[in-house]
Amino acid sequence: MIEWKELASRVQRAHYIWGVNGEEWINGHPAGITQVINSNDEGGEANYPEIPWGKLILFSNEREGNNYEGVSILRPGYKHYFYKDLGYRIQSVSSERYGVGVPVATVKNSMSTLNRTKVEEFLKNIRSNEKSFGLLTDEVTKFEIMTPTGSGVGSDIQSMIDHHDKKLYDLILAGFLNLSSGDGGSNALSKDQSSFFLRGLQSVADYIVSVMNEQIKELVDMNYSGVVDYPTLFVSEI
Repeated sequence: MIEWKELASRVQRAHYIWGVNGEEWINGHPAGITQVINSNDEGGEANYPEIPWGKLILFSNEREGNNYEGVSILRPGYKHYFYKDLGYRIQSVSSERYGVGVPVATVKNSMSTLNRTKVEEFLKNIRSNEKSFGLLTDEVTKFEIMTPTGSGVGSDIQSMIDHHDKKLYDLILAGFLNLSSGDGGSNALSKDQSSFFLRGLQSVADYIVSVMNEQIKELVDMNYSGVVDYPTLFVSEI
């Protein structure tokens, strides 16, 4: 009997080229896949293992034509991910700029150069800890920690982050998970939106089942002849 010994996943980034032993296509499908695996040893050469088509079960999301790699379901969300991450970075810079004050001292014109230098060193070296303190003479007429007026663009940045965050939810039809924020939504709306999400999961599951059933048919034909009714894998309603 010919059986499946093991089904093991292969990392997408290890893909090097479609084809093995110099052949690219056989009977309308790739001859296999050649992978590239970098050596863990410094200066070591990479390995190029070849996997023939008969040893592969390929799942391609939204495959178009001969593009057997398909398109990631998250690919349209990269733009929103990028700008959301950028918004967080800008927001942190704005928070630091508007949240950290600048130490400033106003001194008399008659202050000596030596004392002025000491005050400047004092201002440069201000730190916050349990032992920090300052001792100023009467030549220093004013000392304060100045902070920029206004609030920067923090609210606008947060609105941008929230916008792209919502778009990422919508991308995977999971908008119902985001109903608790903002204006919220009714229970009926949540159920209506979650039904689209479950249908999306169902379509993915059905696709996986369809690919596996093709492989099961091939496996049965390797062991038996004249089979009419093939065993099938199925998935119930999610």
